[in-house]
Amino acid sequence: MKRSFRIQHGVVLLLAFPCILLLTSCDNVPSYALTTAVSPAGTGTVTADPPDSPYPSGTEVQLTATALAGFVFDHWEGDLDGTANPVSLTMAGSVTVTAVFLPDSWAKTFGGTGSDEAFSIQNTPDGGYIVAGLTYSFGAGASDMYLVKLNSQGEQEWYRTFGGSGAESANAVRLTADGGYILAGYTNSPGSAGYDFYAVKTDGTGGLQWAKTYGGAGDDYANDILVVSGGYFILGSTSTGGTDMLLMMIGFAGNVLGSKTYGGAGAEVGESIAPVTGGGCVLAGWTTSFGAGGVDAYLVKVDNGGEVVWSKTYGGTKSEYTYAVAPRHSGFGYVLGGTANSATQGDEIFFAVTDNDGNGVGAPFGWNKYEHARDVISVSDNGSVFAGDTNSFGAGSKDFCLVKLSSTSGREWEKAFGGTKDDGAQALVQAPDGGFVLAGYTESFGAGGRDMYVVKTNANGDAVSVPED
Repeated sequence: MKRSFRIQHGVVLLLAFPCILLLTSCDNVPSYALTTAVSPAGTGTVTADPPDSPYPSGTEVQLTATALAGFVFDHWEGDLDGTANPVSLTMAGSVTVTAVFLPDSWAKTFGGTGSDEAFSIQNTPDGGYIVAGLTYSFGAGASDMYLVKLNSQGEQEWYRTFGGSGAESANAVRLTADGGYILAGYTNSPGSAGYDFYAVKTDGTGGLQWAKTYGGAGDDYANDILVVSGGYFILGSTSTGGTDMLLMMIGFAGNVLGSKTYGGAGAEVGESIAPVTGGGCVLAGWTTSFGAGGVDAYLVKVDNGGEVVWSKTYGGTKSEYTYAVAPRHSGFGYVLGGTANSATQGDEIFFAVTDNDGNGVGAPFGWNKYEHARDVISVSDNGSVFAGDTNSFGAGSKDFCLVKLSSTSGREWEKAFGGTKDDGAQALVQAPDGGFVLAGYTESFGAGGRDMYVVKTNANGDAVSVPED
């Protein structure tokens, strides 16, 4: 027998026609509208699954934001926030949601009427970037360390300068565990013996916490810095007692823990330092003391105390210089980037891929004119991306150059960015969206003789060259 319920004088009565009350109950379930929008208009779309608004209360709806060409999804606004995409919500009221999209590439310049350029760039936890270099436009001396904080769209949030009445440059910057930054470079301001290593520690907004100099009677230049468990390893060169690769080990307060030099009867320079899984690090640069003759790429693995574990050279009849080293994304081995040159063939990009013991072969490649790799990173497909400069293609006499190699070192693509004059990339990171951010200098754009020039590409290496006003 079919049954339903009715309340009469506080008593529940069992009646027929059960479907009537069920339908009435469904009619009383509230429904809510979902309104979606895109900002800026024409940059993407938002789809809802299921697509039928209004929705009964309690319905789970999945929203997916899809960028149009030239843009990338950034975040949600309105009654929904965050960056998850797709994202689900449960309808408990009317909802208005906006998907915000941003350009997937941009180009910016920074500086004044003097010359300014970038030598190092790092990602920051907020999705932006910290850029370090030198400036002749601002500061206290001939040139000063120049530290610039950018947001995710390359807009300047603040800048700082550090230095005295002489010449200073920040050749490397790294993030520190306390949310600040550590810079390494050189100074010849009064108090230095010629040129000395110069390390500057700041807080998260670039406020100076301490500054220290290190060196001997000769000239000492710091080119890179690595944050380690007990402090910092600073790599460069010293001319005290001949030109050698110099590793300075300092504590978190800048106190000296030790130093080591590496080299032979010729000259050695340390250009780049990278961590090793399990402790220690690898030091990359170039040597005239070892190898096949002339100048060869030089890679030294050291333990946590700076003692040599092994050293390798790479090169042939040309002069090979390594300016950057990075662990491969697979965790196995290293990739080196630099320049090979000869009197008859000009300059080419030089690269080497090694195993964990430094065994590998280096090779040059280029377009028969002048190319240089100044930085290298390894990406998720275990391929390599190089940044530097070229005058073989592009708009000017020298342009930013970005080259992607596969995991087997086959060339996949190459891109150039710049104007009609000289532009050179000297640092590279991968952006959170899979694109790339190059930093260096431009003589084609900006306010001075040279300006700091930062270019953001998409994942395929495509980007605008001309900075926005």
